[in-house]
Parts: sequence; C-alpha cells; structure tokens
Amino acid sequence: MMCVLAYLDRYVYPVLILLAGLLAELFRDRNTMLCVLALGILLDGIYNLVGYLCRWKHIYLCYQSMSHTKMTPTRIEWERLAKKDAYGVPATLIIGGIIGILVSIFLK
Repeated sequence: MMCVLAYLDRYVYPVLILLAGLLAELFRDRNTMLCVLALGILLDGIYNLVGYLCRWKHIYLCYQSMSHTKMTPTRIEWERLAKKDAYGVPATLIIGGIIGILVSIFLK
C-alpha cells in the first residue's frame, strides 16, 4: 500500500496538477492557469515537507523512487535520506509555487 501511495505522489499528482491547469486555461484564462499550476506546486512542496517532518513512510519511498533505488517499505531508514533532498526538493517547490502565484497576481 505504501508503494502505491509513493507512486501516486510521484507520478499521478503532477499529472493532476497539469490537468487542472489545462482546464483552468480552457475555461478561464492564462493567469488562472498559472495560478492553479503554482498553487498545485506549492501544495506539493508543503505536502512533501510535512511528510518528511512527520516521517510518513510513503514519502520516504517516493524519495527512493526519485533516486532510482528499490523501494523498501519494511525498512525505512530516514537517516540515509540526504538533508538536501529532504529539505531542498520541498523548498524548491514551495518557492516556485509562491513565485508563480505572485506572477499570476501581478500579470492581471
């Protein structure tokens, strides 16, 4: 079950963000699309950061998937996860999301 959640977080959620952005552009305008995409990216960053801080197993497995190593749901070793990955990936997503939201606001 944890592997399924990790794959959903890694592959399905980004596709859902893109679909939401596409729908926003089709039914609204480009600024709305940018805001929706940026909000999705921001929420993904927050979710990954909270998942790391709360030690959610599927987040660890997602990081294993990102580094192309075999997922080990029965052996979670948080200390092996590099801090630059644990904090850097969510920070990049959060900063990118905030910048995207600000750009969509100021382009109106």
